Amino acid sequence: MEQLAPAEKVSFRDLNATVQSVRASAPAILMGVSIVNNQAAVIFVQVFDIATAGGVSLATTNPDYEFSVAASTSAVLELPVGGVKFRNGIQVASTTTEKGLTGSAAGVQTFWLVL
Repeated sequence: MEQLAPAEKVSFRDLNATVQSVRASAPAILMGVSIVNNQAAVIFVQVFDIATAGGVSLATTNPDYEFSVAASTSAVLELPVGGVKFRNGIQVASTTTEKGLTGSAAGVQTFWLVL
């Protein structure tokens, strides 16, 4: 069995509609995600298998994964044991609706573990 390197941690405070790069222009394996929603409204964290943040147009580009987190809660997302492979890169944003355009207000923290 192949030995995996330790995961790299990437975090974003106040994630919103400004698309952020977890990993740009390189393949990656998403091993874990933790999301803290300190808002009084539901949020939708969109995840894209696209090389750069500039390649995403919210409300037009379909997310490869999308996670909904209820108001004033946290979520540790369950992923497959071997993680989820992204071939081009990992770009993320947080919006107020599913596949939305309007960014979440301040208070969304995300923590990503990637190989």
